[in-house]
Amino acid sequence: MGYDAEIEQALDRGDWEQREVYAHFGLAIYFCQVVETGLVNYLLLLRRATEADEISETEIDELFVELFGKTLGQNISNVKCLLGKHGEWVLADQMAETLKLRNELVHQWMRTRSLMQGTSEKRLAMIEELEGAVAKLQDADRALSERTQALLAKAGLDGFINEEFQRLNALAEHGEDDPDAPEYFSPRQGG
Repeated sequence: MGYDAEIEQALDRGDWEQREVYAHFGLAIYFCQVVETGLVNYLLLLRRATEADEISETEIDELFVELFGKTLGQNISNVKCLLGKHGEWVLADQMAETLKLRNELVHQWMRTRSLMQGTSEKRLAMIEELEGAVAKLQDADRALSERTQALLAKAGLDGFINEEFQRLNALAEHGEDDPDAPEYFSPRQGG
């Protein structure tokens, strides 16, 4: 059966709800990665603002590799350490809650709810819970993005970033890879 026939087949309510549980779970995991990436961007700019005046492209690439190699919890701790020298981090509590939510989703959420998938009422409750998780993750991303944008503007990089975003968006709309993408952004890395 081809893909078109697969997506056109009729599903009963239970199968449709099951599919929705997995789709919402995937969306929640996606937003976990959005927050992780946003925190790496914020941390890189914060390091630049607090530790170095100028940083080369090579040093930026090396720092991205280092930060993407750390866990969300480690990067949150790094931000707290950096800002601890300059005051308390306004997002500390929100990021701690985000980390807790991310860890629950990744390490136990589906396993602890496997028996809930037997009834429509419980599947719908799972979907509602996942929608709430996505909203919390989006709030965390929005808060990080606001602070990242402020750091970009302070560094005079906001115009460049907007141009780069438009370039990358055009590539994505055409299904093209970025020929200039560093290895840490490549889906083919490590193997």
